[in-house]
Amino acid sequence: MLAAREKAVLKCTETLPESLEECQSEYKQLRKDIRRIEAQAVSFRRSEQEAQLQARLADGEKAGAIALRNIMVAEETKEMWRQLRALNPVGDQGITTIDVPTDGNFETNHCKECTDWTTIDEPKNIEAALLKRNRIHFGQAQGTPPTISPLREKINWSASTYESELILEGDNIDSAMLSAAEKLMLTHFRRTTNLDTITAQITEAEWEGKMKVWNENTSTSPSGMHLGHHKAIIKPFPVPENYDYEDPDKPPLCEDLRNDLVQGQLQLVNYAIKHSYCYDRWSKVATFMIQKEPGNTKVHRLRVIHLYEADFNLLLGVKWRQLTQHCIDSNLLNPWQFGGLPGRDATTPVFLEELQWEISRASRRSLLRMDFDATSCYDRIIPNIANLAGRSFGQHRALCFLHAKFLEDAQYILKTKLGLSEEAYSHCELHPIFGTGQGSANSPVIWVLISSRLFDAHTTKANGATFLSPDGLIKTQIYMVGFVDDSANCINDFTNPSQEVENLLHKAQQDAQLWNDLLDSSGGALEVRKCMFHLAHYQFTPRGAPILQSFAPDQLTVQVQESGPHGTTVPIKYLQPTTSRKTLGCYKCPAGGHKQSLQAITENAIAKATLVAKSALDPKCTMRYYTSVFLPSVTYPLPTCSIPEKQLRKLHNKTAGLFLNRLGYSRKTPRAVVFGPPSLGGANFRPLYDEQGSRQVELILKHLRTPSGINDHLRIALAWTQRLSGTSYSILENPDNPLPHLETVFFPSVRAYLTATNSKFQLQEKHCTPLQRVNDTHIMDTVLSSHIFTPAQIRQINYCRLYLQVHTIADLGTAGGTHMDRAFIHGDTTVTSSTSAELEITQHRPDSAHTWNQWKRACQLWCDTHTGALHSPLGKWLHPHEKMRRLWPYYYDPTTKRLFVRTPTGFSQHRYNRHRKRFKPNVQRIVTTLPQSCYPVECLEGHYGFYVPRGQHNVLEEPSPPTPACFEEFLDSQPEWSRDMLGTLESNFSYEEIASKLRETQHHPSSACDGSVANNQGTFGWSMNLKNGTTIIEGSGPAYGLPMDSYRAEAYGKCSILQFLFLLREYYDLTLAPMQVYCDNEALVENVNNAREQSRPQFPNDALKASWDVLQAVVRLAKLLPQITFHHIRGHQDTQVPLDKLSRPAKLNVQADKLAGSYQRLSSHKTIQAPMIDGTNCHLIYDGQTVASKHRKNIRDHRRTKELKTYIKQKTGMSEAAFADIDWQSHERSVNTFKDGPHIFLVKFLHGWLPVGKLVSRYNPIKYPSACPSCDEPVEDFKHFLTCPNPERRKWHATLTTSLRHRCESVDTDPALLDLLLWGLNHWLQSAPIPAHRVPDRISHLLHSQTTIGWDNFLLGRWSKHWTTLQLQYLQRNHIEVKHKNHGLSWSSNIIRLMWDHCYKEWTTRNKARHGKDAEDKAQRRLEKSHRNIRDLYKLKPKCSLQAQRHYFYPTVEDHFRTDPDANSLENWLETYEPMIKQNIRHRRTNSDRRLRQIDEVFQLTRTAPPHNPTPTTVPRQRTPTLTTRPITTYFPPNRITSPTPTLETTTTTARTTITSNNPTTISTRLP
Repeated sequence: MLAAREKAVLKCTETLPESLEECQSEYKQLRKDIRRIEAQAVSFRRSEQEAQLQARLADGEKAGAIALRNIMVAEETKEMWRQLRALNPVGDQGITTIDVPTDGNFETNHCKECTDWTTIDEPKNIEAALLKRNRIHFGQAQGTPPTISPLREKINWSASTYESELILEGDNIDSAMLSAAEKLMLTHFRRTTNLDTITAQITEAEWEGKMKVWNENTSTSPSGMHLGHHKAIIKPFPVPENYDYEDPDKPPLCEDLRNDLVQGQLQLVNYAIKHSYCYDRWSKVATFMIQKEPGNTKVHRLRVIHLYEADFNLLLGVKWRQLTQHCIDSNLLNPWQFGGLPGRDATTPVFLEELQWEISRASRRSLLRMDFDATSCYDRIIPNIANLAGRSFGQHRALCFLHAKFLEDAQYILKTKLGLSEEAYSHCELHPIFGTGQGSANSPVIWVLISSRLFDAHTTKANGATFLSPDGLIKTQIYMVGFVDDSANCINDFTNPSQEVENLLHKAQQDAQLWNDLLDSSGGALEVRKCMFHLAHYQFTPRGAPILQSFAPDQLTVQVQESGPHGTTVPIKYLQPTTSRKTLGCYKCPAGGHKQSLQAITENAIAKATLVAKSALDPKCTMRYYTSVFLPSVTYPLPTCSIPEKQLRKLHNKTAGLFLNRLGYSRKTPRAVVFGPPSLGGANFRPLYDEQGSRQVELILKHLRTPSGINDHLRIALAWTQRLSGTSYSILENPDNPLPHLETVFFPSVRAYLTATNSKFQLQEKHCTPLQRVNDTHIMDTVLSSHIFTPAQIRQINYCRLYLQVHTIADLGTAGGTHMDRAFIHGDTTVTSSTSAELEITQHRPDSAHTWNQWKRACQLWCDTHTGALHSPLGKWLHPHEKMRRLWPYYYDPTTKRLFVRTPTGFSQHRYNRHRKRFKPNVQRIVTTLPQSCYPVECLEGHYGFYVPRGQHNVLEEPSPPTPACFEEFLDSQPEWSRDMLGTLESNFSYEEIASKLRETQHHPSSACDGSVANNQGTFGWSMNLKNGTTIIEGSGPAYGLPMDSYRAEAYGKCSILQFLFLLREYYDLTLAPMQVYCDNEALVENVNNAREQSRPQFPNDALKASWDVLQAVVRLAKLLPQITFHHIRGHQDTQVPLDKLSRPAKLNVQADKLAGSYQRLSSHKTIQAPMIDGTNCHLIYDGQTVASKHRKNIRDHRRTKELKTYIKQKTGMSEAAFADIDWQSHERSVNTFKDGPHIFLVKFLHGWLPVGKLVSRYNPIKYPSACPSCDEPVEDFKHFLTCPNPERRKWHATLTTSLRHRCESVDTDPALLDLLLWGLNHWLQSAPIPAHRVPDRISHLLHSQTTIGWDNFLLGRWSKHWTTLQLQYLQRNHIEVKHKNHGLSWSSNIIRLMWDHCYKEWTTRNKARHGKDAEDKAQRRLEKSHRNIRDLYKLKPKCSLQAQRHYFYPTVEDHFRTDPDANSLENWLETYEPMIKQNIRHRRTNSDRRLRQIDEVFQLTRTAPPHNPTPTTVPRQRTPTLTTRPITTYFPPNRITSPTPTLETTTTTARTTITSNNPTTISTRLP
């Protein structure tokens, strides 16, 4: 002890205390210091991290800096969640009591209907009840076919019996006891891949890969071998640099020991797999019991989660995940199961439902949709069915053996808040336990496999729904759609024109019963009481408007016979078409209403925003919460909704206001800035309408680009909506054209957003109704362009058009083309009228004469309604008869000169009678098909035969494309995108010679491509040569799309090379020699090589990747040209090594770079819309330019940018010309890269809202004086903040000038530009004139341009475009090497950021002058501010009631300051009493307006209250008096006190009570 004390004394710099009192005092002080350090620990760590980050950036360690920044973000996010949990703690979900049915029946169905419950709180009784409940719950599948004979004997738990092998091979097992549903299910368990495809053994890479991504906080391992222990083993130890492995005396490395431990674990696991052995540790499973709903402890509402041993659960997760990947790669799963699979999400099935309702709305065809819910899907998984399904998809039998052995041996113990149970339960004959349950890593995969087999089985027998496009070219059939345990089934009769409801109900009942039987056959069950269905069936008003028909519940009946011996017939609930149903977090209904969706979104948004408003989150955490929590949660259902902008704007304005104060903004901040993009100094809030619209656009884009069932539904919905519009242009390519008759929901919402953002789609498939004849026009085009009809009248005209099933004038006219069919004018048809050959929109005949009058008005636009003569006669037919849209009664064949007349059984042939000059009436024969050369004709039928008037038009002959005579003509015959890529080819050889050289392997041809990007315009170049260095061909061309980058430009170059080689091979029919294609973009090479080798189908989200349109063409061509290989080459090597010493690939790359640069200087194509490359299917266009990447962000920010720029222009008062001359790209780059200060400073600085004196004094001149804190200026405005004459404050001018000069000189800035820059700043900051006579003529236009924009805007980063142009010209003129930092956006943004950095430092200096530099100074400023505010409040003392004057104030303000001399006490007094004082004054003013007076102003007080000190002070503890003298507002804020106004009879008593208790509540009486 003494030695230790002496050592401590030697180490200590201070004298140790000698007495107990000194020790206690020192101990207290140390405790205070520790608490202070703990309170500042976060700021200390943040400062240390910032220093380390800057050091790493200075040393060029980008990877380390990124890692450190990610750590900082993760810590901020963790702190954010900690604060939010503290603010709104989640209720304790542990179990200390449970509610059980009083009768003791724990059956699930009984519990759901039970009304008499008993609470159990005794631990032993709780354990017994939960054990009983779990035995019943996990044995509820007992009695289903897989658990009883004959399937129980024929298929064991490991699916390894002889019958199992027969089923897997597709052979039937003989058993008369199997039901039809069981046989159907087993038929579809036939293997669809090789057995045992998945390897049984687990590798070290698989083990460590899963362990690394597994969250260590996950609860696992009842044995105590926590996940952290496993993670510790896989973390490598550092190996000493000088370690000698060959020295036998060296101790073993920790890394070697760690590797031995890992190998030991793997050997144990693989031994268990090989021998189907389940360790005792594995067999113990903790059944974790928690509440599903906080506060609900009913026994059937408890959530059961199995906690497996970590290593065993890892084995299940890894191997069954490999099985999932194999199924996805081989396309083995049913395409309509969306849950638990990569590349699929919860939004897609909801979008699919919306598309189905949209097809129904557009086509007016009936649709019935049923929603099913499986009961306890994971808890009813039968092991034999689970392993049979796994083996049928390729799972290894050894893994299934081990899985089955584990489930047979598993011992389940309860784990609750009370601890672990002493008793366990396991599978036995008396109490069978099924279900892999929640918590097992393979449960989601097993359910996907089983449900996929059941979906396939259901497809073979169900009715389902069929959807077709109007022309019948697109067809899709759909049966079951599922997301985990939620599934849906659609029923329709699409091609039946009658659309009978009874037929749909009959089919629906068959499908529902089939799905119930299939679920039962697999061990599952359908919870029929939770199932429901919608029916869309259309009626029509007298004017023709379609309306959804509502039925009484007893009119529509769909029943399901529950399985089992006690199953009953249960009806499925019918929902009205306007009643929304919640599915996967979204509310959908046939009518497309959004009321319930908006209500749910509003409640969610307000709750989350209010939570933040109440919190103490700092601005950075608040913004992170907004972007990572609020927006994903609130906007999740928006893509499938169609909520109008007005309602969403109202919601986001309300929620933004709650966030703004927490972020440090005023609630009155203009919304253009609040929702503006950060790149222009916006606060980066996102309008919910933009989120809805941009996500809808993204849904359409990715699903139109990816072939799938969703793609078919989307194209069919678009085709029917296009048919409903009746226009010649695509509704998505021309969204700004109003279409009031487009009576659907989803597509009009998309069109409205596209119009609002000046955007559109470019579609490869238009779905427009084709014209039939020369001079033909679309009916609705003529109606809409006339501008003489109201929207209601246009809808009525469209109803008539749809009833007549006509789309163009040719459909209305006769075959002769000179007249309109007179019957159509009156809304009728005759036997000689043409009829539609395609599927048409269902439309009943309008009964209103007003509607047909509008139709006749419309007919006057193209014909004379009295005679039927067309204003513009129609010409020749554009299509042969088999491609015509309509069926005509008469056809003429000019080759055989026969007339064909349509009959019910075909066409009758009639010969021509030359004498009578008409066709004979007698029928020669009946044919079912017409000759190819036939065309419709107008015919008059009489007694002597058929007369065909002369002059009728035949089919216009389409010239066949000429056969290319040479390769050049072959290139010219290619699509536009191909011609554009190959438009600039240069070679000294003929194409025949090039083909010959590329055929011969000894030449070893190679090629390289490169790209060039300047001012957001891209170009490419490529060169191809032989082994001897001979260049055989070169190419260059434009790259389209925004935003443009080198990745996209070089992808265009690679695509151009491959397209050239592909066309050359096709034309000359040659076999290409192996060729290497080099590119200096490593990411592009890697992506192409990976995609080329990938066999799995493309996911929809892949179509949203950057430059996907070009990349998919490159991959497609690369697969067609297997001889081509792609390699990376480091670019621009000629800047370091002489050209003649470079390798062949490097020389090719240099030449390609030169070609791209040359084309860049000669071309100007940035604003040209990109030609659509084959396979793209659609593009998103805004402002006439193709969006190449980040589609949702670009279209969203495009609109916000436009609004913010409009606000800036209006605020600054700039002219259009001056505003257009601003270099916004430099401004945006500067904002995006500004890291020296918080973003909120930049927002307020750029828009002039820094809280200077002039601005904040508007709120309270006393609290916030308007004077400058550094000088005598009475009003501190924005300019004074930067130009304050205080010597200390003016130092930053010189510092800024020096820094600018040094920075500009270091990046080779033009001296004339530098001088003008400094003169301009000096002009604005010090009002010094610019010496215009010293400005060179070559930059005089820059001086004029920047002066027009404003030198104040120059400081704000709004530079003229001429700055960067003149800088580049200076470099080129003086032959200075153009580098990344001395020209363009990098040069300008670096200078702008430097100015902003100095402005931020000046703002920090100004704030120190206002609020104090150090702790002592800050305390003094706080005291002065408190004095100032309290003096202002004492001026209001006479306006208060007498009671308030006594209780709130001291006799004088000086007494107050003497009593409370420190700032903390004064601030507490202000915080407590200021709102009360102001409320008292308002209340007294209100009473005065009502002619009311206080009671103490009427009666003289007989008792005087003891003096009261309103400021809390520390006094010795005293005995509490019987009647307190403290004001009631000390306990209850005045705004929560509700005291009724006393009547005159009780005034005296009340007054006495008030006086006695010194209650500040005012009591009034009305004066006479």
